[in-house]
Amino acid sequence: MSNIVHLNKNNNRDNFSVRGLQRAIDDIFDSFFTGWNPELSKRGSSLLPVCDLYETKESYCLSLELPGIPKESIDISISGDNLIVKGEKTCDNESKDKQFYHKERYYGSFYRSIQLPTNVEQDKVSADFLDGVLHVTIPKSEKHIKKIDVK
Repeated sequence: MSNIVHLNKNNNRDNFSVRGLQRAIDDIFDSFFTGWNPELSKRGSSLLPVCDLYETKESYCLSLELPGIPKESIDISISGDNLIVKGEKTCDNESKDKQFYHKERYYGSFYRSIQLPTNVEQDKVSADFLDGVLHVTIPKSEKHIKKIDVK
């Protein structure tokens, strides 16, 4: 390759390579998509699972991607008007004699908190886990709608 040199995050001079360029671009995208929270941009320290939240006529639905995480490691709870999904993805450390040449997979704890609308049946929330995707169904309720008579 060429003799182009650049400074890395530690202000050390490295030879320019495709791998170095890929790391720099990854860091730019990581910092862009994780916003101003530096904890989310650290690889391996915290995972923020991607999710879709949508509404049907009968319920609100949440789908979270949790690949490689066993369902026993997932904790779902409701605190006040927040649905909390948390857990941990652990690294397979069975073999200490592994020498990694490249490592991109994330490990660590994850946490998502989604504020629920007021018109939900908290006691009837259900969850299914299939093919690494957690599907949470939150039924709607009409209890919280109060009709007021005009006099």
